[in-house]
Amino acid sequence: MSQWNEKPFIDYLNAVDDLIEASTGKLTEQRDIDEVAAAQEAGDTPEECAREFERRIKIRGLNDALRARVQVPFFGTSHDRIFQSRGVSALPPTDQIEIMARVRDFDDFTEDNDPYGEHDFGAFTYRQQKIFWKIDYYALDMKHGSEDPADTSQTVRVLTIMLAEEY
Repeated sequence: MSQWNEKPFIDYLNAVDDLIEASTGKLTEQRDIDEVAAAQEAGDTPEECAREFERRIKIRGLNDALRARVQVPFFGTSHDRIFQSRGVSALPPTDQIEIMARVRDFDDFTEDNDPYGEHDFGAFTYRQQKIFWKIDYYALDMKHGSEDPADTSQTVRVLTIMLAEEY
């Protein structure tokens, strides 16, 4: 049991916030009070709790950077992949371009569609069709999931754009 279990929650929260601010230069709106409380109850130190939020901030930034590069043609890095489903590929080219632009510019993140604050999923309607996009994290061999999606040296990010009916 950590010494922090015995301290008031507000002290623990302030310590976590101070650490996040020192590391990132700003407080994150993605810091969830319930998660901080659960970390304190679990006996995590403020440093451990702040590290988890910082990890999510890094993953979110990497995911946003991948989406920012969605275009035709795609110019990615060796660790980026962007795929669109057969259903999206069957749409007229102008529709495909508009869908890519909407994925690139998507910012309607909520607790329902982004519970971990990683910006790894989105959904929107385009011409009466529901469109999903999802970012998954794979190991470099592409055979299993990445052990640490925040580590670009061991993670391949895969963005898939699809019709909801293809999910």
